[in-house]
Amino acid sequence: MCRLEGRDVGSSSSKITIDHLKPQSNYPEFSMDYKNMFGSCRECQEHKRNLDLSIDPKNHGDISQICYDYSDGRIFSTNESINRSLENLKLNTRPLMDFRKSVLDHFRCILGKYRKTLNRNDWNKEKSRLITGEKYLPFMGIVFHYIDGKLNKAANSSNKK
Repeated sequence: MCRLEGRDVGSSSSKITIDHLKPQSNYPEFSMDYKNMFGSCRECQEHKRNLDLSIDPKNHGDISQICYDYSDGRIFSTNESINRSLENLKLNTRPLMDFRKSVLDHFRCILGKYRKTLNRNDWNKEKSRLITGEKYLPFMGIVFHYIDGKLNKAANSSNKK
């Protein structure tokens, strides 16, 4: 799984590589620091090159600052530093946007059946299971963002009553 794209690239060592938040060339002292490492596809590694990332794909706080345009699958952030990293990584190519949108559309169909019964507690358990599970599904970030937004909106509506 490429931690930058969220795409399953298979288990072949020719497709996945170890990348560094702080590039080895600029920060040799962190080159073997596990906290500085993450898995990415070779394409993302090429885009990243020697750039410092302002977002840690393993950090929930950083990931929570990512937003999605549900109409086209575009990824962005209101944090300008994170937004620059997303742009430098070229995470809004047409194929990636289309993949994100198709995953969201698929889950919207499934969720239609549960719209009345889905609650925050059950969703948090399910999300935790998906995140920590053996097989993290590709492009789930947009689904998490969408469902969290729907539940937050529902909670805010019921609090105003």
